[in-house]
Amino acid sequence: MRNRFFSNPLLFIVLALSVLSCKKDDSNGIPDLELRLQVRPQVAGQDLVLNQAYDFDGQSVVINKFKAFVSEPSALNAEDNSVSDGSSLVIFVDGQLKSGSMGVIQENNISSLTFRFGLTAAQHESETFLNTDDEVSQNWSATDGYSNLIIEGTVDGESFRYDLQGADMSVGIGELETNLTVDGNMLLKLAVNIDEMFSGMSLVSGEQNGTNSFTLGMRDNIADGHPFELQ
Repeated sequence: MRNRFFSNPLLFIVLALSVLSCKKDDSNGIPDLELRLQVRPQVAGQDLVLNQAYDFDGQSVVINKFKAFVSEPSALNAEDNSVSDGSSLVIFVDGQLKSGSMGVIQENNISSLTFRFGLTAAQHESETFLNTDDEVSQNWSATDGYSNLIIEGTVDGESFRYDLQGADMSVGIGELETNLTVDGNMLLKLAVNIDEMFSGMSLVSGEQNGTNSFTLGMRDNIADGHPFELQ
């Protein structure tokens, strides 16, 4: 008598697909899902609008240009174990919302995020790391590397340009807490509050770059993590 299992090709195919589908889930029964990181430049908790006047502690500030890098993001679970490999991810923000993939994960919750605001030392040393026509890539130099952050605009009607250039101005950010649960909406929203970069500081006109009290003040505020929030 013929085996009914092999005499029914449709039944065989269905069972085979079921086995393969189960193998894609981890021990918790959670399927592979892509995690994306979205970077949102903001002022006072609202998405940045270029060429709009803002009040920075009594100073009238207009931002005409905002360019920045976010690199090496890593999502952690409640046990502080990394559940994503974003080590090769670099998100270039040019005034608007930008996002990038942190890869496929199998995890039921994400409790925090670590990342670098700027580029790594190795990336700064590579003239060919960026292959675009953008001002940031054109700004590379053998001594200073790339610009991690460029902000241009006016303060009380006077022009300014702030340029945090080189590996020394790239800042690693510790764990930002979140409570993202795997439900198909795998998007981490990272707010970058520009006004918080100048907390306790008065904006000044002219060009500020290299290492001086103003750029170091910006770097310290960034390193404190105050400008960043997961939404």
